[in-house]
Amino acid sequence: MLIEEELTLKKLEIFLGFMRSGNLARAAADLETSSVSVHRAMHSLESALRCPRFKHEGRNLLPLKSAYVLEERALKLVQEVLDSVRERKSACFWLLPSSTTQSPGAIKASSAATILSLGRTTPSARLRT
Repeated sequence: MLIEEELTLKKLEIFLGFMRSGNLARAAADLETSSVSVHRAMHSLESALRCPRFKHEGRNLLPLKSAYVLEERALKLVQEVLDSVRERKSACFWLLPSSTTQSPGAIKASSAATILSLGRTTPSARLRT
């Protein structure tokens, strides 16, 4: 499999929160979760990507160049997913009964493989709003 199942939008969101805040406690507070959850998500993401993203200095995590590269790409990916979901909802919202729409939590927890499949439609099949 090209994309690990451990690579989720939620973990990317946590990673971006850490990169924005600079430490685990502030990221946890900003994301309304625990420091342990942030640490586990960061470790799991690093493991799934098979590339170190941080240097451990005492209890601090210092971002390596690879973390900044991931941050840049993750920001674009998350924005593209949000735009795609918004575009598709506006294009077909009136066709679906309200019970079949996905909650934001379900979208965040989707695996990267599922999210990437959203963009596999042909350009002519995409609807622009």
